[in-house]
Amino acid sequence: MVIDVYAILNELHEGSKTDRDPETDRLLKHTLRLFERHGAALSEQDQQKLVQIRAEISGLELDFQKSLNEDTTDILLTAKELEGCTESWMSGLSKIEKEDGTCYYRVTMKTPDILNVSRNAILPETRRRVAVTYRQVCVPVNEPRLDKLIRLRHEAATLLGYKSHAAFQLDINMAKTVETVENFLETITSSISDKLKSDKQVLLDLKRDEYQRRGWAAQFDEELYSWDIRYYQEILLKGRYAVDNSLIQEYFELNHVRDQIMSIYSKIFQLRFEQIPGKYWADDVTLFAVYDQKAQDDAGEAGKKDPSAFKVGYFYLDLFPRPGKYAHQCVVPLRPSHVVSSSGERILPVAVNVGNLSRPTADRPALLKHSEANTFFHEFGHVCHAMSSRARYSLFNFSWSVVPYPTSLAMDFLEVPSIMLENWLWEPTVLKRLG
Repeated sequence: MVIDVYAILNELHEGSKTDRDPETDRLLKHTLRLFERHGAALSEQDQQKLVQIRAEISGLELDFQKSLNEDTTDILLTAKELEGCTESWMSGLSKIEKEDGTCYYRVTMKTPDILNVSRNAILPETRRRVAVTYRQVCVPVNEPRLDKLIRLRHEAATLLGYKSHAAFQLDINMAKTVETVENFLETITSSISDKLKSDKQVLLDLKRDEYQRRGWAAQFDEELYSWDIRYYQEILLKGRYAVDNSLIQEYFELNHVRDQIMSIYSKIFQLRFEQIPGKYWADDVTLFAVYDQKAQDDAGEAGKKDPSAFKVGYFYLDLFPRPGKYAHQCVVPLRPSHVVSSSGERILPVAVNVGNLSRPTADRPALLKHSEANTFFHEFGHVCHAMSSRARYSLFNFSWSVVPYPTSLAMDFLEVPSIMLENWLWEPTVLKRLG
């Protein structure tokens, strides 16, 4: 059946283009490419082999991510071991008291905990223990899966005529080839190598000074470890530039930041966001409807009478970590925008903004570091991208997770709009609004 459809699409592609508009012609070319990337041009024997390989890859990928999402690894540390960490963060940690009366804080391997320890914990052994534990999360079960994935991905790519899995992945991106990426990375690396060495030396000098000041000189070994970098970067920011992230975050209360980010994006894209009350898959998840405010204003009285006609999509905010949840930040399209061919109806997009920000506690609101506010602003750019996509076909909209991968939106372009938009977070006028 797949071969029959592929043959028909090939005939359409080779036939007259006069009855196809440019968008439909592009859809046909992209669909053919998807068929070929999934083995439609292979022999029947190789197709069966590819199906088996892909099924095994899919299972391994799901198991790999499921293990990470469901991991509950933590470390018990005393207040002394967490010296230097912020009180606002520690107040949100669960505690356990041992039989000897010692109180321990439960530090998880979730992003807020990892960042707070790596930036603030004074004791090197605390930072090392947390860093090593974090890197060993799920290694016993995921390392053999990863080894097998690497082999299977290479096997699938070569079966399709590519030299490697990297070549297969890059073929549909803007970069196109492995050579382009390697040349780009080499250019970047060579241009910053001297600066990298000097920056590393600055941090190493700070480490040497601290070891001498704290009476640890005998333990100094002239090495800058990975668990040292964020810590001494914080010291550099405080000492040389008078920048204290623990104080800065007092200005970035989550609810205020959220509301102001929405307000800024509302002005940039002339959209309106309205919260829809209700209970969703977790108590702290919220849902918003998005409206084209400019179109509604341009419609005058008609726009006031029927604002629902100017609705362009919906998005959820799911901002806090919980067991089993994806542990990083991203925006996932749940339903892409598209037009139903038979009726001409526009199906509105739905997306979810997934975050893992520090929760508020009984005595303190949720406070964001500037980097977290920056990430929030970046991710909300993806939300607006998803809501603003108006192509006729779902493949050409923000749809990477819900239509056959890859969509026509190159994955090395996907981040470009948000990378551009997040620069607003360094503008004084924007910082004043968020603070």
